[in-house]
Amino acid sequence: MAQPKVSICIPGYNRPAFLHWTIERLVRDFPKAEIIVSDDGSTEDMARAREHCEFYGIRWIDQGHIGPFPNMLAALEAATGDYAIYCANDDYLLPDAVFRAIRYMEVHKEIASYTAPCEVWDEVNQKPLWDNWTAPEAHTFDKFDGMALFNFIIGKHVWPEHVIHRTPLALKRRGREYWAFADIPDILQRGAMHFSPEPFYRNLLIHPVGMRVQLGNEQALTHFDEYRGGLEVMACGLMGDKLPYKARSHINRMIQSFICTRLSCAQRLYAQAGFEWEAERIRQRLAIADPRDDITQTEAA
Repeated sequence: MAQPKVSICIPGYNRPAFLHWTIERLVRDFPKAEIIVSDDGSTEDMARAREHCEFYGIRWIDQGHIGPFPNMLAALEAATGDYAIYCANDDYLLPDAVFRAIRYMEVHKEIASYTAPCEVWDEVNQKPLWDNWTAPEAHTFDKFDGMALFNFIIGKHVWPEHVIHRTPLALKRRGREYWAFADIPDILQRGAMHFSPEPFYRNLLIHPVGMRVQLGNEQALTHFDEYRGGLEVMACGLMGDKLPYKARSHINRMIQSFICTRLSCAQRLYAQAGFEWEAERIRQRLAIADPRDDITQTEAA
């Protein structure tokens, strides 16, 4: 049986040295894959990076400046392979894990998208940065499992950012809400969504090229309203907007608990970085907003 064609989709913006490093890695590990770079109107000189991509036969798409998350979606939509995978321009994918995931999807044709946690990695010292890294056991959900999927994401604190999509995609235009949650109802309209505990994606916090600002790290410190919006869009898409008040109230409290967990994480990161004023501001927000001392992560009614 012929190996399925894989499209690796890279939304790019500046950072040509990091892109060069990632391209070299992906070309080595995925010699038969289609690789796409979708440039979001970079302000740095990307000429050499583009030449480097053209040397390897990599598709380069100039998007203008549409924003990071619409550009991510545009890169995925450009895929011509059987499967499309997002990869940041400073991270990489684990080929053995990717192909195990695709073999699983080849057997289970009902699965439209396959997601797994990323491995947070120190590429310089070749070691994970979270020694206590864990993930929930494997689960598969379809469009009839909306309540169970919502409870799974909230209760296990799942972040479905790294996804292998069966093409063609059918995702809607992304708004300001956090896309990884808001995309889920669209995914389930096409088929099931599988959650695996085995990572196929490495997020490099310590990079051999050097230091850089990571959008995901900035989000973790500031984008709480976007997280809430994504969870609300996901809940409505999964369960509808005609739920009784008691159910909606409980769902809102679960979402609030989830967001407060993120606030606690941001408070810790600010404190570790020496930003005492910012950490104190978040402590004050938690003192009022945190419902976790009087609510347990029980399933939505």
